[in-house]
Amino acid sequence: MDASSANSPSAGRSNNCSCRHATSSLGPEPANPREELESSQLDGPSNAVASSPRDAKDVVCSEESPARDPSPDGRCACSPNCRNNAPVATDPGPGMRRAFSKKSLIATTACVALLAGGAGGAVSSFMSPKSAPPTHSLNAMLSHMAKRETAGVTRVAAEALKSTVTLYVKGRDSDGVGSGFIFDKRGDILTNAHVVAPAANGGKIEVKFSDGVRRQAKVVGAAKGYDIAVVKLDHATTMAPTALPLGNSDTVLVGEPVVAAGAPFSLDGTITSGIISATHRPVTTGESSSSPSFLDALQTDAPINPGNSGGPLLNDSGEVIGVNSALRAATEKDAGQPGSVGLGFAIPIDQAVWVAKTLIEHGKPVYAQMGFLCNTAFRGQGVQIMQKRPHREPPVTPGGPAAKAGLKPGDVILNFGGRPVTGPSELKGALWSHHPGEKVRLKFTHDDRIRTTTVVLGEHRGDF
Repeated sequence: MDASSANSPSAGRSNNCSCRHATSSLGPEPANPREELESSQLDGPSNAVASSPRDAKDVVCSEESPARDPSPDGRCACSPNCRNNAPVATDPGPGMRRAFSKKSLIATTACVALLAGGAGGAVSSFMSPKSAPPTHSLNAMLSHMAKRETAGVTRVAAEALKSTVTLYVKGRDSDGVGSGFIFDKRGDILTNAHVVAPAANGGKIEVKFSDGVRRQAKVVGAAKGYDIAVVKLDHATTMAPTALPLGNSDTVLVGEPVVAAGAPFSLDGTITSGIISATHRPVTTGESSSSPSFLDALQTDAPINPGNSGGPLLNDSGEVIGVNSALRAATEKDAGQPGSVGLGFAIPIDQAVWVAKTLIEHGKPVYAQMGFLCNTAFRGQGVQIMQKRPHREPPVTPGGPAAKAGLKPGDVILNFGGRPVTGPSELKGALWSHHPGEKVRLKFTHDDRIRTTTVVLGEHRGDF
């Protein structure tokens, strides 16, 4: 960003400026606002979800940071002093990108079966501002932090980089650069499924260690829905670094300091830092592909950029608490390599390790499922089970988990496991944060009456 001039309208003012959308010309905001996320890959063409664009004049700066002169295209801009001069999206706009440098992509859209493993409607990517992260008392936070020894960014970085690797992936139609880290005693590497995707059909993976040594590797297994993959070196080596210590993502608190390691823009050995901004953030990535990922993510303002995908997100004790996976794109026009705007997302490590162990043991992923099809055309609050049979498939699978719990076609799920759900993607991310066989409490409406039930989650093997 260029340095601001002395004549800037915001000179001498605080730098906590922000931008907002004007809404006067657009009518009232919807009752259930959702921030739609783009799922395009990073070096390919923009795959933004179609939406009704706002007029350039609808973007205005807040009172805290007056606008400078409009740009030639008539768009308002915050003062260059502003640390984050991108407008805050209140409507579907530029969205979620996977933090993986990739040179080309052949993408197709596909209908995704929700929750049942069969045919169904397409699911849109979104983040729901209605989904507030769990709150924690100050005493609980202080107690939690006091029990843990902190190492400081310098020490965390030094230890993390020893076991963080850069993955160079080449395929027939695309290639790119991502990150990963050693997570077990055997030297297995944990990364994102979308990082290794180009190698699926005869491609190659080269692993670069922090000391510059390079080794060939292969994919042990990948779970596209979870966006997790395990990579193994082709030949056993005593040179593999020590596995990074794993933390407990269930105890992560909003405000905790974190460190991200990886190879943003192919710059291996890069460290950034920030805090946990939110937990249980519903995020959908890769919607333009045949197998989107539904995440129940940790949100961080530690800069996550293209190439960071698959790298570790660590707490201030040097423990891995997440696998960096996605970032919010800076601008809709930037169809190439967008930079961080302080909205990065990581897969909780508890979930990632469970998925990785399943891949190592079975070679394929295992997903929790409830056995019903959702109505993606439903615009009310919650997730509605389809009322009619689509494609000759029953809305509720006979004898399945949902049927056994008493759910019927047309019922609307409002709460899953104590968390409100506002749409299909959010419910699927929450569902996949649980394991098959777990019991989960549901709140739903049937014939306009609110009811509760407990569902025992079923199992689906393999990607959808």
